[in-house]
Amino acid sequence: EQQEEAEDEQQEEAEDELSDSDESDEVADQKTQERIRLLRKQVSEYPLYYDGHASLIKALRESGELLEARQAREGMNKHYPLSPELWLEWIKDEQSVCSSEEERAFVTSLLDRAVNDYACVKVWTEYLLHSVGSGDVSAAREVAERALTAVGCNVRDGDLIWQAVLMVETEVYASIPPAAEGDTGRSPQQQQQAKRIQSLIKRRFRVPLLNMDEATLLSEAEHWYDGKLEHYMKPDLKKTLSQLQQKLPFEEKLLQTDDDPVSNVAAYQAYLTELRNKKQPTQLHNLYERAVLKHPLNAVLWEDYVQWCLQQFTSSADLLLSITGRSLRNCQWSGQLCRLHLHALQRCHKGDDLAALHNTVKGAVEACLFSLSGMDEGVVAKQGSVMWLSYVVYLLRCVRWPEHQHDGQQSSTVASHYAPQDLEHTDNTTSNNESEDVATDDKEKCSSKDDCDVESRVRDHCANKNNSADEAAEKDSENAFDAQFETVREACRRGLQMIRKGGFVPGEGDVALWRLWAGAEERAGRAEEARQLWNEVLAQAPYTGRHDLWIEFIDMERRMGCGINVRKLYRRALERVWDNIEVIATAFQSFEQIHGDVHTMDDFLTRHRKRMVIVNKRREEMKLKEDQKEAQIKGNKKNKQRSKQQPGQYNKTEEARSNVPRQDTAGSSGQSGGQSHSGTGNKEEVAPPPGYPGSVKRRMDEPVQHSSAKRTKGSGDPSAGQESARKVA
Repeated sequence: EQQEEAEDEQQEEAEDELSDSDESDEVADQKTQERIRLLRKQVSEYPLYYDGHASLIKALRESGELLEARQAREGMNKHYPLSPELWLEWIKDEQSVCSSEEERAFVTSLLDRAVNDYACVKVWTEYLLHSVGSGDVSAAREVAERALTAVGCNVRDGDLIWQAVLMVETEVYASIPPAAEGDTGRSPQQQQQAKRIQSLIKRRFRVPLLNMDEATLLSEAEHWYDGKLEHYMKPDLKKTLSQLQQKLPFEEKLLQTDDDPVSNVAAYQAYLTELRNKKQPTQLHNLYERAVLKHPLNAVLWEDYVQWCLQQFTSSADLLLSITGRSLRNCQWSGQLCRLHLHALQRCHKGDDLAALHNTVKGAVEACLFSLSGMDEGVVAKQGSVMWLSYVVYLLRCVRWPEHQHDGQQSSTVASHYAPQDLEHTDNTTSNNESEDVATDDKEKCSSKDDCDVESRVRDHCANKNNSADEAAEKDSENAFDAQFETVREACRRGLQMIRKGGFVPGEGDVALWRLWAGAEERAGRAEEARQLWNEVLAQAPYTGRHDLWIEFIDMERRMGCGINVRKLYRRALERVWDNIEVIATAFQSFEQIHGDVHTMDDFLTRHRKRMVIVNKRREEMKLKEDQKEAQIKGNKKNKQRSKQQPGQYNKTEEARSNVPRQDTAGSSGQSGGQSHSGTGNKEEVAPPPGYPGSVKRRMDEPVQHSSAKRTKGSGDPSAGQESARKVA
């Protein structure tokens, strides 16, 4: 009975523990679900919250919700490229539940997307192994070739992909049936496969990679070449090893600075410069990919990479657009990357489908502008101005300007409208005989006056119809231009509104947008609108004193032939510009010399003289303030140096100063000679101060004679001593 009671108690305790564990699991599940709910809310409200996306994916994986984790990953990849680690996690999760060809195809699509985001050796190796598992040798070889092209030149990790490819081909060779019995050589299929492996070995000999061992590589090659290597293989290998030795210092520097992002970026830049100087485009391309893989958020590296690609890949539109698009997905806030991407889109566009190009450009700009939401006003102004400026430049290139259309339409209209009159004029210049023949023919054709009137009315109707059609086409063209130009204006307004949001006044960003807008208005022949824009810019405090903006405004008026406005603008500029006013004065003087008379020149000289008095006075005041500021800075530095001295050192310095012999100018005893105040009473020789007119050396008991303070009274007179001390001071 006691044993049964003990067993019952143990069973009850076990049940209690199970119930407690169930309750704790339920509490943990509730907390996890609550956390997932909060993360989903954050991601929904802030779709660009990168850490929120990553935390949501991690929480869903831990809770076993693979389907929801897939949706979360898709949502994150919509805004950002996934890191290689996130891609590999996703691929492994999908492979764990992969049981059909459809699911396997989905994994293949994920691998394709992963290698398009970053050139990572681990991802390419996983892709190769996945393709081998499908049993399709041709597909596996296609993936292997893509992998070697993408990461085969990776000095640090490239050997991994080469080994994987050779391993796959070796397995294929092993699966081929051997030759018939009694035949010591390889079968035809084995010979073909061996040639494939030999080709890979020759390519590998030309690529410098870490951990390359000459003896091991030659041994493997001799195995597949039956001990008979090609005559150029050993020299190629030695050359490759020599190239590797040149790269080793840079690779070691990358390894040493792996934990320091700033130093690592500097090491990559030095490495890139070395390869660029040696003109090795393939290895340079691979190193750029390594750099942006290590530092995907470094906009400077991406910008350098894209600039190089724009020069290198002039005919590879797909590759160029892929790189510029990736750069923008990693650094959407970069205005320069947005500008380069739009430039690449316009350069690579072919065909007449402008609607597709416009949608692509507009979508890219909107995504970049959206990424600036929530950032600092200075960042928004600096980067947003470049984005808007690039977009407005694109819109201006799409505008069909009226001057070109008008010229073409006018020439065709004039030719069709005035051709009959020209022919009649030619007929009137013919001889009288020809005129009589024509008149006779007209009489024969028009037997009656009514017939002639009918023909005339028909001809006039056709001419009026043609004129109406031309006028309608011209009107449609003008309407189309107005619509396109209004789009440009609206983009300029929105850009300036975004840049100046919150009262922030940037520098060159909004000035460039103002300048572009005014230039577009001038080209469209709308002088008043252009003047209004320039007046708005120059009325603002940061820009009213800039001489370069005044010169641009004046040049616009000169191009339009408005001499009166030019003189007025020169006068306004002369009154408002402070720095580099000489530029305005020189241009104003040149204008009056060419277009003015003696009275306007006198007016300019008077204005210039009065203005320079004010400007020079201000310059002197500014110079005085700068000198005072520099003196104050130097004084502060000296005070800091004195405050850093130790108390003991300070006392010794003061004691040394007190021991310096000096003449007793107070002289109550009437003595003219200086006495030593040293505690030892010893006489020492000291060097005289600079400019001292006496001997080079003197003794401490010799009196000091001040040439600048001559005694007028006896040496025993106290007032004489005070007067001498005052003069010395």
